[in-house]
Amino acid sequence: MARLPQPGADKGTWGEVLNDYLNQSHATDGTLQPDSVGTPQLQPNAVTAAALAPDSVTSNAIAPNSITSTELASNSVTAAIITDGTITSAQLNTSVQATLSKATTALQAADITGKLDASTAATTYAAKFNEVSRDSTTQQWHFDVLQGTNNGTHLPFTSRVVNSSGVPVAEQINAKPTTDVTEGVIDWQHNSTQGDLIHLTAGAGMSSSSINAALIALGLDNGYPLGLFVNNKGHSDGTYGIGIKIAQNSSIDTATGSYGLQVDQMSSTSPAVYLHQTNATAPLLRLQADTVITSTATALLDVLAAGSQKGLIRAKTGELYWLADVITHDGAGFLNIASGASADSNMTKQLSDGFHTRAYAGTAGIYYPGRIGQSSAGLTMSVSANTSGGPTWTGNTWQTGVRVKVGSTAASTMLGISAPATTATEGFPYMPNVAGAPTGVPTAQTGYSPFAFDTVNNKLWVYNGGWKGTVLS
Repeated sequence: MARLPQPGADKGTWGEVLNDYLNQSHATDGTLQPDSVGTPQLQPNAVTAAALAPDSVTSNAIAPNSITSTELASNSVTAAIITDGTITSAQLNTSVQATLSKATTALQAADITGKLDASTAATTYAAKFNEVSRDSTTQQWHFDVLQGTNNGTHLPFTSRVVNSSGVPVAEQINAKPTTDVTEGVIDWQHNSTQGDLIHLTAGAGMSSSSINAALIALGLDNGYPLGLFVNNKGHSDGTYGIGIKIAQNSSIDTATGSYGLQVDQMSSTSPAVYLHQTNATAPLLRLQADTVITSTATALLDVLAAGSQKGLIRAKTGELYWLADVITHDGAGFLNIASGASADSNMTKQLSDGFHTRAYAGTAGIYYPGRIGQSSAGLTMSVSANTSGGPTWTGNTWQTGVRVKVGSTAASTMLGISAPATTATEGFPYMPNVAGAPTGVPTAQTGYSPFAFDTVNNKLWVYNGGWKGTVLS
């Protein structure tokens, strides 16, 4: 066992005895060996801050878990003697972290209005947190911001978007005071090619009875402001955009009740949808069907009235297929149809005296007029002299060539004009000529016989199982 040297008794060996004694607690360089001084060796209050040289005890010099709360006297370690950053969250045990978390939650739930000191308030925005609280019934957080004036030079409230590492990214959310008259009270910028700036989804608790529950609701109760304004500023260099896009997904399995856009008209004065054309080149409204549409039954535009289909535009062909009466009026007649968009093209128009046609003659402004009319005289087919100066619809002198008149049991057909004069040169019906006796077998038409005039033999021929002719003199 190590001991101190004894005077007069350790002659010649006292140095070895002394070294053996000192080595029990000291290293060869004179410092204390690890764990040589522990809690049992220290008297209460034996080590104080006044007894320690500055920086003599650092975090590197203290072994892990060597000093616990039981070894520290009350209030022996204060914030004043802890260097900034010497204790991190990783060095705090679970109980301490839980205590700090509860303290943070309590601070968030507190009303901190007016709690900022004067120096802080003078250098920060004028907006204050008015209330941050949680509704225990609905489990919802309420966050109100009081908007300040801030001299109209800066935004009173700025919320930065940060990435997963806590570093701010380009997207910003800014709310500004009423004294700032530039566009937008809140400016949100999306600088990513992926994802959404705002993503609102209906939860699993929503159902068909939630039809009046909106993800976003705009109430224009006080007059004129625009509820939603999309300023699309696309350019030909490829920086184009789509103002509003609705994707009606294939997962929808019902024909009614699930619409990409629904407009309910409840006003007796103002239209529910108003489209205003201010450019003479681009169309105001375009309906476009994909080339993969193969069925002629698919409708590009479907019109319902009184619960049933009344008309449609076919997606595959663009044909107008209307099941109800089409009534149009231009002030002078009804139903004006043109075969082309150019100034000169074939045109038809339903007027009060019949269905009129205007066939373009091929020369600018020249048209061939025609008419199919009906009156007490029967159904008539008439023509008029060529018109010039455009497709005029009045002032024609009509010449009737065919009239079908209703009879008591069957209609009668009359050709040419009625009772032409013996000196008349026009108004006669004409039959076909053949140069010699006909030999072909005409296609049979039940109840009718073909006829022709033989200009070589001056014979009138009628077919009845064979050609029968008689010489005309």
